[in-house]
Amino acid sequence: MFKDIIVCIRSYNASFKKIKQYQLLPWVIFLGLCYVLFFIISLYFIITYLNLILTWICTISGLRLILANIDQDSFLSYFSVFHGISLYIILFITLLSILKFAWLLFMSPFLYLFSSKVKDKVFQLDTKKSIYQFLLYFINTLFFCVKNFCWQILFFLIFFFFSFIPIIGWFMPLGAFTIEVFYNGYTIIETQSLYLFFASFQKDNHFINQNKGLSIGIGAGDFFLKAIPIVGWFFTPSIPIIATTLSLKHTNMFRHYLNK
Repeated sequence: MFKDIIVCIRSYNASFKKIKQYQLLPWVIFLGLCYVLFFIISLYFIITYLNLILTWICTISGLRLILANIDQDSFLSYFSVFHGISLYIILFITLLSILKFAWLLFMSPFLYLFSSKVKDKVFQLDTKKSIYQFLLYFINTLFFCVKNFCWQILFFLIFFFFSFIPIIGWFMPLGAFTIEVFYNGYTIIETQSLYLFFASFQKDNHFINQNKGLSIGIGAGDFFLKAIPIVGWFFTPSIPIIATTLSLKHTNMFRHYLNK
């Protein structure tokens, strides 16, 4: 796993140099501008409705009534404060992840063309594109987004209920972040790279399960870019795809898969 993470770090570092080498600048600019606009709108949506959604969840779960009956001067009030902060962070991470799926679906035609171009440049191929191949790619992306959306909701519910446990609940945001990093990298590797080679869920899942470090490394790099306002957001849709493809090229197991 650690070796895979090192490969990802090197790939992210090399990705910026490959933009000029592979003549990807027009694509990087187009995807970057679209993503910056999308991310700003997403943040506005999350910040505007985060409190409303959390209030609704607390109301239907009965948590709001419980918290209202806690004496503000009691020791339990301190736990309720930490619990509220934990829920805000967990919900923020979950909503950010769900909006990521909307980006993948809405921009799928352009991401398909860009990913295919990066694959051809890195592996020196000349892949023919067609409407039929794109439709298969879109169906795969749709299926993958729905599947991961269900997993995200399940994990949110798990972290939500565990956040009620004193002390343990304080670490739930870290757990939510770790899961999101893995699934974020998993999504990028599966939808933007692996499917273009194998077009097989069984092969894709087996490869990712055997190389979890790639998902962690790619996902962490993607989050690092998102943490840098504007400039980082600009490179978020393109650099992780280039880094993923470069990482696959330098993974022994992937080369073994290609030679089968």
